[in-house]
Amino acid sequence: MSKLIGLTGGIGSGKSTAGAILTNLGACLIDADRTAHEIYLPGKEGHRCVVDRFGSKVLGPDGAVDRSLLGEIVFRDQEALADLNAMIHPLVRQEVAGKIDDVVGDDPDAVIV
Repeated sequence: MSKLIGLTGGIGSGKSTAGAILTNLGACLIDADRTAHEIYLPGKEGHRCVVDRFGSKVLGPDGAVDRSLLGEIVFRDQEALADLNAMIHPLVRQEVAGKIDDVVGDDPDAVIV
């Protein structure tokens, strides 16, 4: 039976170090932050949702969501932040769940962080 370990903490608390140690011990690391970044890529549903809600003004020259520009909007406007979270969080959860399923499918005894 697989084991799922949640690893959380503030900035600079050692999450990356702990994740690297656990990976070296054989665990599979699924990085929710990295997954969230992937959701903003052109062609992904998160990208479409962000552009639909905030317009092309949040895109960089390469057409990708510029997270700094988006942050300038949402961290000044609680409603905009709530909208962003309501769009992106379910997509991240869905993507992480799919990654977990993939790992468990390959190794039913996996340790997943």
